[in-house]
Amino acid sequence: MKQLSLFLCLFCFLMPNILKAQEYAVAKLDPKLVEKASAVIRLSEESNVVDENGKITRSVKVVFTIFKAEANDLAETQVNYSKSIQFKNLQANVYDAAGKLILKSKKSDIKDYSNFSSFSIYEDNRQKVLDMKQYKYPYTVEFLYEVQYPNLYYISSWYPQPYSALPVESASVTYDLPKDKRIRFYSESPLIDANQKPTVVSNRQSLTWSLENLQAIESEKLMPSTGNYTPVLYAAPSEFDYDGYKGDLSTWDSYGSWIGQLNKGKDVLNASTKSKVKDLTEGLDTDFEKIKALYQFMQNHTRYVSIQLGIGGLRPFEASTVEKLSYGDCKALSNYMGALLKEAGIKSHYALIHGGDRKRPTFDQFPMHYFNHVILAVPLEKDTLWLECTSQTNPIGYLGRFTADRQALLINDQGGTLVKTPKYSSFENTQLLKAEIELNENGIADLAVNMINRGLQSENFGLQNLYRQTDEQRKKWFNQNFSLSVLQFESIASALKNEGFLTEVETNAKVKLKNFTSLSGNRIFLTLNTLNPFTSGLSSLKGERKYDFESNMGFLDNDQFEYKIPAGFVVEKLPESISIENQFGIYKVDFKNIGGILTYIRSFQLYDGVFPADVYENYVQFLDQVEKADKVRVVLVRQS
Repeated sequence: MKQLSLFLCLFCFLMPNILKAQEYAVAKLDPKLVEKASAVIRLSEESNVVDENGKITRSVKVVFTIFKAEANDLAETQVNYSKSIQFKNLQANVYDAAGKLILKSKKSDIKDYSNFSSFSIYEDNRQKVLDMKQYKYPYTVEFLYEVQYPNLYYISSWYPQPYSALPVESASVTYDLPKDKRIRFYSESPLIDANQKPTVVSNRQSLTWSLENLQAIESEKLMPSTGNYTPVLYAAPSEFDYDGYKGDLSTWDSYGSWIGQLNKGKDVLNASTKSKVKDLTEGLDTDFEKIKALYQFMQNHTRYVSIQLGIGGLRPFEASTVEKLSYGDCKALSNYMGALLKEAGIKSHYALIHGGDRKRPTFDQFPMHYFNHVILAVPLEKDTLWLECTSQTNPIGYLGRFTADRQALLINDQGGTLVKTPKYSSFENTQLLKAEIELNENGIADLAVNMINRGLQSENFGLQNLYRQTDEQRKKWFNQNFSLSVLQFESIASALKNEGFLTEVETNAKVKLKNFTSLSGNRIFLTLNTLNPFTSGLSSLKGERKYDFESNMGFLDNDQFEYKIPAGFVVEKLPESISIENQFGIYKVDFKNIGGILTYIRSFQLYDGVFPADVYENYVQFLDQVEKADKVRVVLVRQS
């Protein structure tokens, strides 16, 4: 009897481990699901439990099976926390290919680091890091962690497939909250029913979603940044209480009213600044002139730093603090600029926006906190003037790649309104490149180049910072961005200008080059466009394209290169003019040969936009034509 009891005890103890070994065995995976994958998400379970005060306990269990070294970073996880976000627990287990447990994490394995941004001076963000990497593949790593958020504003959306290139075997999420609390849900995915009804037990309600066998998304070139390729369940509260500031996120008006409440009373200036505003605007006739004077004053007397402390990550500090310290984050600087304008009798609006090179979707019908940045909007008689208050160099009204062509939440007297920031067209994103090149038959050439970049093209290759750099740094920049063999620099200069609402950068250089042409017998071979050749990096597909594609920046390049032909040589044959025009852009090249000067004239305009997948091959062919035409050569022949 004792032996039977001992056997039963051992069986009960070992059975869960045996089942888990079977559960995580690589052999159990569907070969079709993991074909070509570097890793697979075996299991993802998320739980969000809200208490009566609105605090959220978020528990996560995620299991990866890793097949290749390129996915090994998945075996390291980071859990962010702060004074507001409490870290509760983090642990991990590692299993071999058969699903046998081979390693358990210890508390001493967890490292604690400051998650401090290089541009931030007030920040309490930290992270726990647990590294469980192995180097014998395949293996499985299981992470479990728990954090507590202070209020419903922090409620997490659900991303069942956080890595589009990885398949998912099973994913689920649960939201459990008191009956008197409300969380709203929204999804654009046909796989997720965001309108399902909660299960109510006693005084609590819960909702659960689950998905299985999500195939990896095979990435394609130029996929639109706002495309919905993987399923997402967006979650946001209605009413919430953030450090005593009660708010409502269910409408843009109510959200805007809450932001206005946070900002209330923060725009008070001291007497000396008020006097300065009067001095700066006195004698100026128009609001635009006054805005420009105050914007330049703000740029010259402040700098940007990040502030990320609790509700300080959402609320600006006082305008008087910016006056005193001469710095602030995007919220504080926008609030300060608004205070300067208010003192001058000019109305402005604080505006929340998501900044970054890649746009993210913002759904009009589902208000939530999509934003990570603040700018200022100033309504004029015929238009709205947008001010990026963290830049010390932007011309008035210029936003740039970071915040152009996306939705922003404008805070006004009624609350909040979702609006669109300006989009820069191909006619505004221009590059004008002129060059005079004196050729020698030995391959030496003297180059004088003038390049003017405007709009988004002024942000190319670090151009906006070039004027602040030394001659040596400019020479290095020239060598990195022009594929030329430089013998000697005579001069190189750069100037940043503000033309209207656009940034303009003008660059001038005089350079002696080697190997610019090649000589063979009595012939010199000259490639006409070595200064601005186009390369797409695209190629035709072997199969059918699945997704739409995006040309994300329209631009216009105008080039004119004048080549002084060496004495005793003539052009053997002038190339024919080229003209291509279609739905993607316009490309034109012309040639002139007058009085010993060979002139190459090129214009290339590429349109922006999202195009259907079935015209992708046409797009690639157009760019191939441009790339081929940019390699045009002429032959110079020695006269008998």
